[in-house]
Amino acid sequence: MNFDGMFWFSIGGGLFAGLIAVSLLGRWGRFILGLRQSATANASDGASQFRVLGIPPLAFLSPAPWICLIGLPLAAYYFIHVRAAPYASAFFATLGGVILLWIVASVILVRRFRGVPKRAP
Repeated sequence: MNFDGMFWFSIGGGLFAGLIAVSLLGRWGRFILGLRQSATANASDGASQFRVLGIPPLAFLSPAPWICLIGLPLAAYYFIHVRAAPYASAFFATLGGVILLWIVASVILVRRFRGVPKRAP
């Protein structure tokens, strides 16, 4: 592969797109976790609301998870295999690497802080 300016431009673009995807997925995940926690807090109120796995169905209307989890793999397939774009593999490899690093770091942090006892105020 030729390491010219377009190669490094696609690496930078993949890094930027990966950071945007991580931000979108992180915000959506925080939103979903907040809705699940509010479901347990509102259970004592007696107000019943239709929920799927403890989450209101309107939470699934957000475009962020559908763009990141379905749209990006389809775009990668299209640009790498169908159009055979020369630098698409570098772009999507960088994007996937950023998302993978975010997932691994999140799992490590959750496991580390799950074992830490909570301090009394």
